[in-house]
Amino acid sequence: METTEITYSCTCLSYSSIRNTMKWEGIVSILNQDDPHEFSVRARGCVFHVIIGSYEYGLYICIPNYNIGCDLPNGMVTDSYRIAECLTVAGLSSINAISIANALRAVRWRYGDLLSVLIKSSL
Repeated sequence: METTEITYSCTCLSYSSIRNTMKWEGIVSILNQDDPHEFSVRARGCVFHVIIGSYEYGLYICIPNYNIGCDLPNGMVTDSYRIAECLTVAGLSSINAISIANALRAVRWRYGDLLSVLIKSSL
């Protein structure tokens, strides 16, 4: 796999008005393809070191430079909405959580189901 940066877009819809809808771009780079997978995500002036891996009881996602981590139930690694929700509950802002969830979606679109290895190994 080539080690290129992937540019992706994000949208945060406003519940109150479509005029308040926010759009921005981010960049994701794959740092490690093995378990645990590691990514660098840059969006809206923030940089996130994202690690997704498997352990005895399932999958996890953590962002050590933000002290964020949570379990990902099997299958959740392919659900951007649930990843963003998990990260928000763990304490990340919703905007940053959307940036990370969309970065992982961009990796799946570009390289196929790179993260499916994690799902299979945690079953």
